[in-house]
Amino acid sequence: MTDAPPRRTVLLNARLLDPASRRDETGGVVLAGGLIEDIGPGVTGKADGAQVVECGGHLLVPGLIDMCVSTGEPGNEHRETLASASAAAAAGGVTTMVVMPDTDPVIDDVA
Repeated sequence: MTDAPPRRTVLLNARLLDPASRRDETGGVVLAGGLIEDIGPGVTGKADGAQVVECGGHLLVPGLIDMCVSTGEPGNEHRETLASASAAAAAGGVTTMVVMPDTDPVIDDVA
């Protein structure tokens, strides 16, 4: 039995911004199986059977890192938990959070 090829998603007409590669251009991205197959101004929506998403000029950027997260956990879970902070971050494109070391009790140490 052979595996079917992964379904493709084509993101069109986005502002592609990646500081690491100095990319700042309008174009598209082809995704398949969680991987980028193609990226750039030459990407079109002509992939067979692909789901096409019109981005309307919105930004497509690598995952963002929030270096200064304050949460209520531990001790003030009524304010916010790590789970609720993570969900809010993910909704905004943040893929990595660095929690401030001022929790009570402390959840981090020098090691």
